[in-house]
Amino acid sequence: MITGYKKALELGMPVVIKIDGDGQMDLEYLEDLIQPILDNQADYTKGNRFYDFKALRQMPKIDLIVNMGAYFSTFSYNSQDNNRLNLASNFY
Repeated sequence: MITGYKKALELGMPVVIKIDGDGQMDLEYLEDLIQPILDNQADYTKGNRFYDFKALRQMPKIDLIVNMGAYFSTFSYNSQDNNRLNLASNFY
């Protein structure tokens, strides 16, 4: 992964996209994620698996447990000093 990021920087890519090969990421939302970067409205965007509760039912149980742990860690972080991080890790 780091090698890919370094190569993208070397080539001057305007946007770098990281997608896992497990098929759990819906590419339908890809344009929505990169458009704010292309429009100079954001430096970084990230999907949120908890946005669509229907999709959560299809998630393998172990992934759901790991994601819930990440969600509650983020919630705890946000409870301190009015932080606004949406989800620390969602693997998209």
